[in-house]
Amino acid sequence: MRQARGLVAVQAWLVRTFGEQFVNPEAPLDVAPEDNPSNEPEPDLVVLTKPSREFRDANPRPADLCLVVEISGSTLGFDLTTKADLYARAGIIEY
Repeated sequence: MRQARGLVAVQAWLVRTFGEQFVNPEAPLDVAPEDNPSNEPEPDLVVLTKPSREFRDANPRPADLCLVVEISGSTLGFDLTTKADLYARAGIIEY
């Protein structure tokens, strides 16, 4: 329950800061080409560089992201290792 409240609070702040059209909850991302065939992460929140309506036909790519947010509870170890490595290989620097 605490994780859900944290997610709602962070999402509300991001929407106030960046605008609703730039904040996507749980949207799939394209990552590094070598990881794409087997990985399509869905972070809790992403902040996009352009409005979300521009991604109807394709997933956002690393260059389309300002920020990737994972709200961790029981998955903290996985998020700090496996997911962090996946995002780093894709060139996602704000995680």
